[in-house]
Amino acid sequence: MEDLNAQLTQAQKELETGTIEAESLRQTRKINLESAEEIYSVKTQLAQADTQNALEDYEEAQERMSKLDTYLANGQICALDSGVITDVTIGAGDGLEEGSELISINDYEDVTITVTLEETEMELAFLGAKAEISFSAFPDEIFQGEVTKIGDAQIDSNTNRTTYEVVVTVLENGSRLYEGMSAEVTFIRTQEEVTE
Repeated sequence: MEDLNAQLTQAQKELETGTIEAESLRQTRKINLESAEEIYSVKTQLAQADTQNALEDYEEAQERMSKLDTYLANGQICALDSGVITDVTIGAGDGLEEGSELISINDYEDVTITVTLEETEMELAFLGAKAEISFSAFPDEIFQGEVTKIGDAQIDSNTNRTTYEVVVTVLENGSRLYEGMSAEVTFIRTQEEVTE
């Protein structure tokens, strides 16, 4: 009887130990399952973010290619405006980036001069005002011009003087004119203004 009781006690202890081990194993597997689900979720989100980034990069590259196609024709870069090339700022083997300046083009259809005038000098420099322009390269010629743009007022904080940038467009063919030429602009009063 004692042997049977001892065997029963031993069996109960083994049952309790087995139950504890089984519960521990179940808990471990449950934690591993939850951890695997969390890792899967994180990796899925990262993969979706990578996919979205790759898609955005692809669309940006497509847009850049589309822009490039507007400038390229038969393997040549074409300017949007006509004119004469006055400077080449890039050479063979140089790298290109978006916004890189390749050449300077002088558009003779729209030759302009920008002058800075003080507020007290603005009486004759209104939109449409006539001007005479002399270039040091052509001392014996006077070119006709017209005010086509007046910039916003700029105030010098040191002197408290107000100035304006006034754009004067040359009215005749400027095929002899180049960027950087020095010029003198004289605003003229028309007969109509004098009689008013």
